[in-house]
Amino acid sequence: MSGIKRTGSVIRAATERDADAVVALWTEAYFSEGEGGRDTPYDRGEFEATAAAAAHLLVAERDGEVVGVVALLGPDEPSRAVADEGEAELARLVVGSGARPARRTSACTRARSSANANGLVR
Repeated sequence: MSGIKRTGSVIRAATERDADAVVALWTEAYFSEGEGGRDTPYDRGEFEATAAAAAHLLVAERDGEVVGVVALLGPDEPSRAVADEGEAELARLVVGSGARPARRTSACTRARSSANANGLVR
């Protein structure tokens, strides 16, 4: 996946060099801002585990900065939490606080479009 570009932003596959930004986004959303559930910040090992488990780990980048992330877990991935049998699941979806609200809907829509294009959503 080479990336989807749209007016100053791009959705592309995450790489190892995105790890620190992705960990910061997850920590912001699920530890710092999130209510309950997470007792400790995320770490690089969780980025690596998610990247290994996900069919696609995508980042939204604006002006060279990673501002969003989503993992698409395939239908056979055992770590899916809410998807029914045979369904893919979006996980760890975050749009950074500095990128909200104008970009949230388009980032989510593009992530779902990517999942549809890859046959992972029915």
